[in-house]
Amino acid sequence: MVKVYLDIKEMGNVLDNIDTLGEKIVDNVASNLQGNLKMESPVDHGRLQGSWDIFNDGPLEKTVASSANYAEYVNDGTGLYGPHKTLIKPTNKKVLKFTPSKGKFKGMPIYTPYSRGIKPRKFVEKSMERTSNRIPELVIHSINQAKLG
Repeated sequence: MVKVYLDIKEMGNVLDNIDTLGEKIVDNVASNLQGNLKMESPVDHGRLQGSWDIFNDGPLEKTVASSANYAEYVNDGTGLYGPHKTLIKPTNKKVLKFTPSKGKFKGMPIYTPYSRGIKPRKFVEKSMERTSNRIPELVIHSINQAKLG
């Protein structure tokens, strides 16, 4: 549980800006989460890392989301390691074909009857935890912004 104590005498003109204080807090938390997601995202080409955007859903509501359609698979895993816990097998052909972007077989087409999938990275959960741990600090920062603004 997070407890925040405020000394009203030290608040200065924050009370004059109380309407915008909540918005500042939400903005600062969303920005911090976006930064953590960019820092924690696994990097192969860098597309996932650079794909995190903040969307304004209302004055006190923000969404931080990735435009990379594969972000969920990297975070949660696939195949044996994913939510369905099954091998990945071809549906229309006899074998799967893919071309690794790194490693010993980089750039070479690989044919295989199945894939075990990828292990979950859980970078979203790590990012959320890091941001959650900083909420008291972000609230104080927002109050200081309101005092100065």
